[in-house]
Amino acid sequence: MQSLGRMLAAALLLAVVVGCGREDEGWKVRRFGSGDASREAVRTELVGPCRVVEVVDGDTLDVSCHSFSDQVRLLRVDAPEAGRPGHAEARAALLGLVEGRDVDLLFEERGVRQRGNYGRLLAYVYVGETNVNVELVRQGWSTFWTDYGEGRFAGPFRAAEQEAKAAKRGLWAGS
Repeated sequence: MQSLGRMLAAALLLAVVVGCGREDEGWKVRRFGSGDASREAVRTELVGPCRVVEVVDGDTLDVSCHSFSDQVRLLRVDAPEAGRPGHAEARAALLGLVEGRDVDLLFEERGVRQRGNYGRLLAYVYVGETNVNVELVRQGWSTFWTDYGEGRFAGPFRAAEQEAKAAKRGLWAGS
């Protein structure tokens, strides 16, 4: 499974190198060519770079992107809420993935910035080639949350959750 992850990361990195950049609405937008890493991501836009201002909890970040600040709810993850087992660990895992790093945002629908029930911007978060949302599931600190559909990365999310369960990582350690 690690070699598949490395292959996917290498394919996305190649797409980044081949891609061309342009400015759009104050965001740095990169278009990617075809590739193998989470197939849709390499054909879609990433917006950023964004600086992480605060990790609110295991599935929410405050970010500042080119003079624009917002709260981002990570798509397709559902980390434990405050007071629930695993909350502190999920927050720490997210912090470990993004602290001190620039992140890029990818929206479910190309060019469409959607908000959730609490007004947060809904996005997949990338650090380099890593889809942070999928990585939280792989580490076992979130389930693959499908209440509002499976989204464009259903395959990688399902594989990450199966891997976490099989390895008894994070929330699955006690089961």
